[in-house]
Amino acid sequence: MGLYAHVTHLYLPEKGQARVVAGALLKSPHPLILSTPYGKWINVYLQMGLSYKDVPEFPTTPHVELNCYDSEGLDVRLYAQDRLAFLFESGCSEFAEQDERLLEIAAELWEADPNHPVASPVPKPSSEDEPLPGSLKPTFWDLSPEQQDKYIAQANRSGEFKKVVAATTDSDDLVPDPTVFAPYLPEGNTLDEFRNLLAAISTRTYGEPTDNDQRATLQKWMGAVHSDKAEDYLRAVSRFLGLKGSLWSLESIQDKLADKIDRRIVSLDHLEADPPRS
Repeated sequence: MGLYAHVTHLYLPEKGQARVVAGALLKSPHPLILSTPYGKWINVYLQMGLSYKDVPEFPTTPHVELNCYDSEGLDVRLYAQDRLAFLFESGCSEFAEQDERLLEIAAELWEADPNHPVASPVPKPSSEDEPLPGSLKPTFWDLSPEQQDKYIAQANRSGEFKKVVAATTDSDDLVPDPTVFAPYLPEGNTLDEFRNLLAAISTRTYGEPTDNDQRATLQKWMGAVHSDKAEDYLRAVSRFLGLKGSLWSLESIQDKLADKIDRRIVSLDHLEADPPRS
């Protein structure tokens, strides 16, 4: 089964500020669990679907929200001082054009394969005035998902699709300028690396990045230039920003670490262990 994670990392460089924020959080009517502080951060684990910015009574502070869904979906959300000053979401809704063209290329590869599998087409409904045709020519869309996967994988590796990716991702608009988040980066980590990491995450569902800088950044922080598991990219972001305990959710902590929770607080040491898979 997959892994689910949902955590907000709050940037709190001063201990006094951390105490004020933690005190307000612990009074919240929403279910939550706090981690013990580490470095300049403290973690807030909220229910899936609820984020720090959705709870207006919480004090405002820069924060990073990391979500991982069933090892497939991944969101990285970065907020500066006012909750909405900067937001990056790594979902791929902006790549609908790529998705559509990928399937078109896969269908073309199926058509060109003389030994392609054929599925029995589903007859279209007819009216009393229009008799049902005796047969309908099967198409790529009649195949089972398992049969389609072979051609989608071929399409994903094709030169034609790489041209599509290059044409639709060669834009600075896809990855917002993270300059506003510069004060919260660990010493020695650069904005250029951060941009490369965010850009690589945005296009991760289409295979290895072709950009050499993105490949080098992924190799450095993820240990590979591509992974089929969303949590590997989440780990890379966590390593880059110096975050801990990023692969847990409120539900998994309550289920697996119930005896480690003390007044809605859990030790970071327990969160650094590999989280359970749902």
